[in-house]
Amino acid sequence: MTWKLKQGVTWHDGKPFTADDVVFTWAYAADLTNAAYTTGSYKDIIVEKIDDHTVKVIFKDPTPFWADPFVGSVGQILPKHHFGDYAGAKSRDAPGNLKSVGTGPYKFVEFRPGDMLRAERNPDYHVSNQPHFDTLELKGGGDAVSAARTVQMAPAQRLALVRSRGRQGLQGRAEGTRSGQARSTADQGQRDLLRDQRAGAAALAQHRRRRGQRPDGGYLGMGRDDVEFGELVSELRERSAE
Repeated sequence: MTWKLKQGVTWHDGKPFTADDVVFTWAYAADLTNAAYTTGSYKDIIVEKIDDHTVKVIFKDPTPFWADPFVGSVGQILPKHHFGDYAGAKSRDAPGNLKSVGTGPYKFVEFRPGDMLRAERNPDYHVSNQPHFDTLELKGGGDAVSAARTVQMAPAQRLALVRSRGRQGLQGRAEGTRSGQARSTADQGQRDLLRDQRAGAAALAQHRRRRGQRPDGGYLGMGRDDVEFGELVSELRERSAE
């Protein structure tokens, strides 16, 4: 399999993206001492550089899914100039582990493990007129209960959850109701929302107790916790409709 690399692509630090990065990524991932989670996709192939923008992937055995290496979730190319000096036992110390450098539409700005990730628009992105946002912020958090307590909703979403008095007050303000009365009613709606959020966290804790689990639960990720969080959202909606 021969891959032609797009020319004119640069890493976020301005260095050119070349076939050397592709070959390095294969060698790095295939090396068991680096403990890469993508090792299974690279250990049974050979990658050769043809020129600065062409690489050849050689499969040792018949491989129906030939697109696995360098494509999809295991296809991220590593910048050789950032990871080349961090192999084997030193791989965990590479600065790029927490301060990533890529070729994508957004450049890394800040990452706080378990909290948030911030990025900014890459002005040198190789796809014209993209991306469409100047900045990007992803907010994370611990377990499901913490997520239920700290989730921040957009105004439109918040309106969908406040109780009837809050909804009527905000609607009344839009229709010209006296500002003082509308503001007072809206504040009551915000208090009702906070009460619903607290009730939702308590409902999730009670739901876990019924299953014989710890009330604080575990990490909110794919799988069982998603089901629990979905049940929590359903309970919140039912409470909001009362």
